[in-house]
Amino acid sequence: MGLYDAILIKENHAAVAGGVGEAVRRAREARPDLPVEVECRDLDEVRQGAEAGANRLLLDNMGAADLPEAVTAARGSNGGPELEASGGITLETSPGSPPPAWTTSPWGRSRTQRRPSTSA
Repeated sequence: MGLYDAILIKENHAAVAGGVGEAVRRAREARPDLPVEVECRDLDEVRQGAEAGANRLLLDNMGAADLPEAVTAARGSNGGPELEASGGITLETSPGSPPPAWTTSPWGRSRTQRRPSTSA
């Protein structure tokens, strides 16, 4: 995968667009053929990104205590995008036992992601 294979929306892009939701909508409009990944700093941005149709949400430096609510918020829209948590979140520091939907990524134990649902 190269930089041209997806759209990555960082916090500065979202700020210029007027928010995470608007940035995702603009990216979808410009290139509907590409997957959209968006960096989310809080639960409001998670909801905005999921509702706007992002394929993947990067939960950037969110506290471990916020992860369960972020998962719930993301699953409530569009079948739920993939999730990736970064910034000190590991399987060991996540709250309680990690749900079976979370796994470590190929990049190491410092990141976890929710596997896409295979159920209809």
